[in-house]
Amino acid sequence: MNFLWILLFGSVTRLTEVPVNLIAGPNEIALKKPISTVTSGASLEIDVSAMVPKADLTIELSRKWVERNFKTGCVQAQLQTRGTVTTRLEFNGQSSFAPEKVYLILSSRDAAPVGAELNSLVLTTCTPLNNVVIYWRNYHL
Repeated sequence: MNFLWILLFGSVTRLTEVPVNLIAGPNEIALKKPISTVTSGASLEIDVSAMVPKADLTIELSRKWVERNFKTGCVQAQLQTRGTVTTRLEFNGQSSFAPEKVYLILSSRDAAPVGAELNSLVLTTCTPLNNVVIYWRNYHL
């Protein structure tokens, strides 16, 4: 049943229409419409490819670049419903790679609340992030 739910309703949503620059500290990300969770493994992905030196855009070198530049907890997100439910996600060293693409993955230590309609997003980072694109992954296989 869970697989069918993911297949029918799971998706990846781009939250920033254009690449954005984030300062060190808290950054409010405007959401055009609420985002929701399909499974408890929902996550944020931040495309940091534009920050990686072109010579390092191989999986092995990109992995090392991420390890040098982003410590556990360096990037955190707080998502909130219109009520009082808050979901916290953070970078715990997880990353994803595709040809010439590098993504930081922010996930919850606890299960994200399934079915929550999240209306606000604040990203806090220990280092500036330049020309990044932010995605909401509505499922996790």
